Amino acid sequence: MGNLPSSGGYILTVIFVSMVALFGMLTLFVRAMNIERNALVGTLTFMTAAISGIVLATADNLSNAALISLCALSLVGFAVGRFIDYVLGAREHSADSREATLGADLAD
Repeated sequence: MGNLPSSGGYILTVIFVSMVALFGMLTLFVRAMNIERNALVGTLTFMTAAISGIVLATADNLSNAALISLCALSLVGFAVGRFIDYVLGAREHSADSREATLGADLAD
């Protein structure tokens, strides 16, 4: 593992990047109403957070600007994924692909 920095900024960056990675994993498995392609958004979020985590683990001396940049990089995947999801628009759903609880079946 090596000698990792123990500064407060480094520890906060590790916690933040870990939370973003967890958010990306949760986005993969949770069906949000405003995200059509949750696999795309979740994968991009998790991958950019993983890249930030790898840089955090391997770099020796990181300045505060580099730590802030790594926090921003971990969020860029979510922003890019949401933008691509918005550009692609809503997906077409057939009657068979919808879950029974989304219809008016429960209102009877």
